Amino acid sequence: MAEKFGKRHSDVLRDVDTILTNADLRSSNWFRETDYLDVKGESRRSFDLTRQGVTLLVMGRTGKERENCADFCFRDSGG
Repeated sequence: MAEKFGKRHSDVLRDVDTILTNADLRSSNWFRETDYLDVKGESRRSFDLTRQGVTLLVMGRTGKERENCADFCFRDSGG
């Protein structure tokens, strides 16, 4: 997702963390914290997002960023 936004992974994590300062959103299942192994084999923090989580995250993006992310995130989901 960071790549589609043209942003650093850490910046997208910061944006998600900012969203999750809202107690109602923190208790939702829209963002599930997880991790992945990067190309160096190091564990990195990430989130699995539902469609609602992606929508909330991209609302703060500009036109082309939003379009790129929506295309990437929803191309195989029929919507």
